[in-house]
Amino acid sequence: MKELDRDGTIICDMTVRVNGVLHNPAQAIITIKDPVGLPVVDEEEMTREGTGKYYYDYNPAPNAKRGCYQVKCVAIEGLRSTPIEGVFYLK
Repeated sequence: MKELDRDGTIICDMTVRVNGVLHNPAQAIITIKDPVGLPVVDEEEMTREGTGKYYYDYNPAPNAKRGCYQVKCVAIEGLRSTPIEGVFYLK
């Protein structure tokens, strides 16, 4: 698990492929939940960096809770959605 400082920008990224080829889905969104499960980012659009590559810059508040944060990035294409989940620890 990545341990990150509260005073920096946390870059969350996602790569989307279809049959091994980089692909731009219709939508790429992110949700980040704090250690008690409350969303600090709730279904925000991610920024496209290039074909199939997306990121979101999260800047924690100075009083952000310390602990384990849950990250869920979702690529949405029509009725299909593919979640990618991860965690980081804010120290």
